[in-house]
Amino acid sequence: MAYLTLFPIGNTMRANLMVYRSMNDIWFHEFRENPEAAMSAMMPGLDRITGGFKVSGQIKIRPADLYVTENHRQAGVVVIGDAFATSCPAAGTGTDKVFTDVERLCNHHIPHWLATEGMDRAKIKMFYDDPVKMECDAWSAAKAWHLRSLSLDNGPT
Repeated sequence: MAYLTLFPIGNTMRANLMVYRSMNDIWFHEFRENPEAAMSAMMPGLDRITGGFKVSGQIKIRPADLYVTENHRQAGVVVIGDAFATSCPAAGTGTDKVFTDVERLCNHHIPHWLATEGMDRAKIKMFYDDPVKMECDAWSAAKAWHLRSLSLDNGPT
């Protein structure tokens, strides 16, 4: 498990639970059948924080994979944020990634690109090779893999 967030919406409490499991893991079936028991087994002592609880409403399960787009250096097209390389929701770096990409495009690359004709691959390459963008992408990926390691590995990281 990476994290659990609990927050009120009106008279109910919403929960977002982030786990590292394959989509065909039997745990998801067990979670759907008895979410209270699955959460209590995963987080002993949860009831000391939340008190007794009953999960009501629809349970939505969404996969989140870490990937980096390949063959993306195409004339006239840039891919930014999670569309280029996902960040781990638990790491919380997604907003920083997209804001960094947009800032680099708007303040540095697009003005230079528009100063000359065309939008060839060489211009697009400038964005993907931007040191600030590359540093942000590397930081986000490292944080995602480190958090995954903290959540899953049995030894020191």
